[in-house]
Amino acid sequence: MNDDTALFILSEHAIAVRASYEPARPGISDTLELFKTLDDTIAVDDLCVVPSSTRHGFTTVKVAEVGFDIDLDTTEPVKWIVCRVNLATYRENAGKEADAISKINAWQRRRELAKVRAEMLADDQVVKELRQIGFNGDSASGPDNPDVPSPAPPSMRARRDPDPL
Repeated sequence: MNDDTALFILSEHAIAVRASYEPARPGISDTLELFKTLDDTIAVDDLCVVPSSTRHGFTTVKVAEVGFDIDLDTTEPVKWIVCRVNLATYRENAGKEADAISKINAWQRRRELAKVRAEMLADDQVVKELRQIGFNGDSASGPDNPDVPSPAPPSMRARRDPDPL
């Protein structure tokens, strides 16, 4: 008997798993290796952490087969599965982070626009030139349409809407 398969004699909850370290490539079949676990939630296509001689002593595999009868006399090593990778939690957290970053970036853009507008409207020459152009974002505004107000004079700027253009 292979010592790595003793678990299958000792526990009726032992589960045999075949998994691959590398994704399949065209023309090259997966090399599947044997693993063992007591975790009955592990399923085909799960990513699992397993012991290895790389990095910090662990790496991941992708499960290809679960729950088959194992040859107790196999000469193949049968390593433990440390745990299943919880991709749902990872994807949820990554999505929340992406949403937060998007909101932060939008806020930063609004802040920068407000800063540029404030600096621009504090410059009387720029305000004068903008009045001469007659454009404040409303297609009806301008010197030919007295019913549409132009930007406020400098004394009124602080009390006006922060987006007077």
